[in-house]
Amino acid sequence: MRSYILPFALMSVLFLNSSFALAKDAQNKGGDAETLTAAKKLVDHLIGSTFIEQMAKQSWGAIATEVKSKNPNIEPAQLEDLRVAFLELQKQNMDDILADTPQIYARYYTKEELTQLYEFQTSPLGKKTLEVTPKIMGEMMPIILKKVQTIAPRIQQLMRERIKEKGFKI
Repeated sequence: MRSYILPFALMSVLFLNSSFALAKDAQNKGGDAETLTAAKKLVDHLIGSTFIEQMAKQSWGAIATEVKSKNPNIEPAQLEDLRVAFLELQKQNMDDILADTPQIYARYYTKEELTQLYEFQTSPLGKKTLEVTPKIMGEMMPIILKKVQTIAPRIQQLMRERIKEKGFKI
């Protein structure tokens, strides 16, 4: 297990360093009103009502089960009213949670780029991309992780050799 620590640590440090550098570069870039409007439109589409409804649906099952177990005489219509209220609460809170995200998009993209992203995301290919990307990632990650576990010891050995070639102790 120890042989995996160095490669994963190096990858993590590189990832974090690049993330911090990108974030620092973006800090000074702000968006004008039109850019922020385009960013909000994109965010609303990407993390819109469908996403919120899916989250609420996943959470609602456990809540409904608990409500039914503690209120065995609850009517289906009453339970449906509670589900709708839960969805509304989710939507209200999601708006608060996502309130700052358009500014983040506006730091990285121009108004024109945000408009193009929105047009792509709402196109048939964009919709398919949003739908299948999580499935693709779900299939890819186990394969990638298995290969990383296989390759990591070799990378670690090669890195040890390079460090020694440079005259350093390891």
